[in-house]
Amino acid sequence: MTEKISTRCWNQNQSWNFESTHKNRGHKLRVSIRRNAHDFQSSAYVERWDGTKWQKVCSKPITECKCEKVSYVQNDVSAKDFKQDEHNLLQEALAIVL
Repeated sequence: MTEKISTRCWNQNQSWNFESTHKNRGHKLRVSIRRNAHDFQSSAYVERWDGTKWQKVCSKPITECKCEKVSYVQNDVSAKDFKQDEHNLLQEALAIVL
């Protein structure tokens, strides 16, 4: 069972940023999604805490994410706009680390 530790969503530098941290069977995972005005400056990935630093586990092109339609000029963006992508990335990462 995955326990959510924190969730953040904010607008900065022409990007919507989403970050959530989770704990599952002793593994700490961080989902990070950055939806920039440009696809090539956007990213979606999961990292695992190794006790010293965050190590990337998996990533996905923003063009394969549901949040691709999010624009940095929108005012009504929230964590819910990244929920499906968070879930998909987290499931892939868990399949790798567990």
